[in-house]
Amino acid sequence: MPDAKPILHLVCNSHIDPVWIWDWQDGCLDALSTFRHAIDFLREYPELIFNHNEALLYEWVERHDPELFAAIAELVKAGRWNITGGWYLQPDCSMPEGETFVRLALYGRRYFQEKFGVAPTVSYNFDAFTGHNGALPQILRRAGFEFYIHCRPGSVHVALPAFFYRWRGIDGSEVYAYRPPNEIYCTDIGRAEVRLMTFLEKCAGAPGDQMFLWGVGDHGGGPTRVDLEMFRRHIEADDLPYTLRHSTPEAFLAAMKRQNPAPPVYEGDTHQGAMASLTSDAGTKRRHRRLDSLLHKAERYGALAAVRAGAEPPAASLAEAWRSHMLQTFHDVLTGTSIVPGIESVALLANGGMADASKSILASQIALTRDEPLDGDALPLFVFNPHPWPVMAPVVTEFQLGWRPASLDRAKPLVNVRLQ
Repeated sequence: MPDAKPILHLVCNSHIDPVWIWDWQDGCLDALSTFRHAIDFLREYPELIFNHNEALLYEWVERHDPELFAAIAELVKAGRWNITGGWYLQPDCSMPEGETFVRLALYGRRYFQEKFGVAPTVSYNFDAFTGHNGALPQILRRAGFEFYIHCRPGSVHVALPAFFYRWRGIDGSEVYAYRPPNEIYCTDIGRAEVRLMTFLEKCAGAPGDQMFLWGVGDHGGGPTRVDLEMFRRHIEADDLPYTLRHSTPEAFLAAMKRQNPAPPVYEGDTHQGAMASLTSDAGTKRRHRRLDSLLHKAERYGALAAVRAGAEPPAASLAEAWRSHMLQTFHDVLTGTSIVPGIESVALLANGGMADASKSILASQIALTRDEPLDGDALPLFVFNPHPWPVMAPVVTEFQLGWRPASLDRAKPLVNVRLQ
C-alpha cells in the first residue's frame, strides 16, 4: 500500500490593510463587509474554516455591529472561525521599539482571551516588507507565541534554509517560522487555482505537509464561491500530489512538529527588503517617535504618582492613546507607503493620543508636586527626569519680570531648585 500523501493545509484568510490606498474609516467598513461575507460562506460550505487575525478589526466589528460580533463568537466556539495571528495588527517590524512590539502582542492576545476565550500561539506578519528585527523571537516566545508566518522579504532578498524553519533571535530564543513557497498571502478573485498550481511547482520535492494561504486580500474579501468549488473538485478527484484539507495554521504547525521537529535554523534579522521606505514620509516617523516618547513618560510619571501620591494609575486613560500609537506602526503607515488621505486619517488619531498622553503627564506631575513644602518666599522649580538613569541637560524656564512680593528679601535666591 503506497504511503499516504502529505497534506496541503488550505488556510482561508483575508489580509486586510486597515490603511493603505484608503483611509482607516474605509478599512473599518472593509472589515465589516469581509466578516459578513465570510459568515455567509461558512454557512454554505460546511468544510470551510475561516482564519483571521488583528484585534483592531474585531474591535471595529464589536463597536459597530454587535450582532455580527456575536455571530463570529458562536462560530469560534464551533471551531469554524479560527482566531489566529494574535497581534493587535501587522506592524512594520524594523522601526518600532521593543515596548511597542510588546504592546502589540499584549493588546492582541488580551483582547482575544477576554472576548473569545482563546490565546493564539501563531503570529502573522505576512506583509512586513522592510524585514523582521532579530529581537522578535524573544518577544514572541515570552508573549506566548511559538509560530511566526511571513511572506516578505522574499527569496530575492533573504535566502532561508527551508520553507519551514526555526528562527533564532539575537538572544538565542527560537520560534518556528514559515515562509510559503510562493511568498504570497492572498489570492485574486477567482484566481486561487492559478496560485495553487504555482505553489505546487515551487514546493515540488519538499518533504512533509505545506500550507497554502488563500482568500481575496489587501482590501479584504476572503473566500469566493468559484475558489471553494475548485477546491471541492480537487478534493473529490484526489488528483494532486497533496491531500487538500481546509485547515488552520495551528493544525499545520502540529503536523510539522511531528514530521520535522528540528528544522534548520535561520539566525538574526531579515532586514533586506524595501529599505527605501525607512526614509520616506519623515513626518509620520517623527509623529510616531513623539507619541512613543510621550506614552513612556506618561506611564512612568503615572506609576510614580500612584506610588508616591496615591493618584489613579493612567493605564486605562492611556489605552486609547496606545491603540492610536499601534495603528501608526502598521506596515503601510509607518513606512510611508499609504496614500496621503490614509496617512492623514491616522495622524488625526495620533494627535489625539499625544493630547491624552500630555494631559496624563501634567496630571501626574501636579499630583507629585502638590504637597511639596515650599521654602519661605522662594519660587520652586521642579525638574522631572522620566528616565531610570541620571541625565545632564540644559534646563530653561521663564519668570514674570513683575514678580515682586513685598516681603522678598533681595539677598535670597529667587529660585530654589529641587530635583525630583
